[in-house]
Amino acid sequence: MGLKMTIDFSQEEAALSGKMTTPFGVFDFSGGSVSGNDVYIEMNISVGGQELDLYISGTVTGDTMRGTVVQGSYGSTEFTAKRIPG
Repeated sequence: MGLKMTIDFSQEEAALSGKMTTPFGVFDFSGGSVSGNDVYIEMNISVGGQELDLYISGTVTGDTMRGTVVQGSYGSTEFTAKRIPG
């Protein structure tokens, strides 16, 4: 079982910003982008006193997004996300 988090997106045309809520804290981001069904976010977070660059890319199909998170020099991992109705 992986890490669970919530991302709240705010989109204005192709620009994407928002906040990511994790067990390690809440992190704001801006400068993301949307192109068709593809989403891309770059963000820097501080966890346990260490800075970590995250590069998140995914493709949305219906209420599901699948993609990859590159965690700086720590490698990458695949993810699946579901839209929370609301």
